[in-house]
Amino acid sequence: MMKVSLVSKWTMVLCCLLMLSACSLFEKEEEATEGSIYGMITDAVDNKPIVGAQVQITPTGRTVTTGSDGSYTITDLPVGSYKMQVSAVGYVRDSRNIEVIAGQQASGDMTLQRTSVNTKIGIDKSELNFTSDNQEQILNISNLGNIGALNWKFNSIPEWLVVSETSGSIAIGKTKAVVVAVDYTKITQSISTYLILSSDDESVSIKINVSKSGSSEGGNDGGSDTDGDGNDSGDGSGNDGNDPIYGSEETGFCGPISFDSNYKVDFVSCKRNLNEVLIQLKVTSIGADRTFRYYPSIPIAYDDMGFDYRPKVKVGSDNSYYEGYYTSFTFPKDIPLNMYIKVEDLNEESTKFPRMILKFNDEVVMTLENLIWAK
Repeated sequence: MMKVSLVSKWTMVLCCLLMLSACSLFEKEEEATEGSIYGMITDAVDNKPIVGAQVQITPTGRTVTTGSDGSYTITDLPVGSYKMQVSAVGYVRDSRNIEVIAGQQASGDMTLQRTSVNTKIGIDKSELNFTSDNQEQILNISNLGNIGALNWKFNSIPEWLVVSETSGSIAIGKTKAVVVAVDYTKITQSISTYLILSSDDESVSIKINVSKSGSSEGGNDGGSDTDGDGNDSGDGSGNDGNDPIYGSEETGFCGPISFDSNYKVDFVSCKRNLNEVLIQLKVTSIGADRTFRYYPSIPIAYDDMGFDYRPKVKVGSDNSYYEGYYTSFTFPKDIPLNMYIKVEDLNEESTKFPRMILKFNDEVVMTLENLIWAK
């Protein structure tokens, strides 16, 4: 009986050891199915870290943002091959392939070239002022690049603005003169808005100030048209188009808003929570159902400390914020939907966004001026 008992005990011990060994092997196998990517994104000229660069990997679509030291980490990635795409404001987008190995951290370092090296669009005026006595201006567009022709076009031209040429091509080193005029028969109030000039890779904005009173000095004569339709939607304060015209101390403030005239945009609030700002708008598609896509090429918010950020957007009851990459939003006819714009990792000393630019449908640009968050 004692022999049987000893055998039984040793059998139980052996079984336990085998089970522990199997569990250990199983855990190792689980650990070995995933890896990670760590890297630094730096400036190709001075090798300084690029803060706020967007790093996206496909096919997963996961996106992370570099920190103050230019570094990023993407964890829990299944073993396999990925394409990494990196973009940052002021830099040329770049990509590379990267291999994730089980239980290892792959190196995802990358340097980006500054876009200023490849800037093509040049304009001789960033602001055009019109009065009833001066209804026509000449804007000179130049190709400042050194590789190929500049293919340019104006986007979302208001019906009261007449442009001699809306698109064209300019050879390297050449300049094209375009006549911009205001049809005063369609103007009922003073207007302050933006005309967007874009090429394949970049966009610039020209501020358009139209005075109904016949003088370009002193700003608007009783309000500001924020949607470019020629109608005064201001508060009658006589502001110059740069001061906030919507909001209160409780909701925050916003200056002129410029967008496609097929949409009505109303400011709701601009609030800050620690290092995050959330802006709420009401957007209505006028007269028809419409869908637009949020493009990643120009979502930029500029703060008063000289920093820029990439806003995230969501519409309606959607739970997720999107950073672009061709996300679509649908607006039903004449039904206002909430649009939320979130900016993260804000500088502690920032007090406002003098300007924010969002791009939709490849050519439609929304600009928001002088956003001041509630205190």
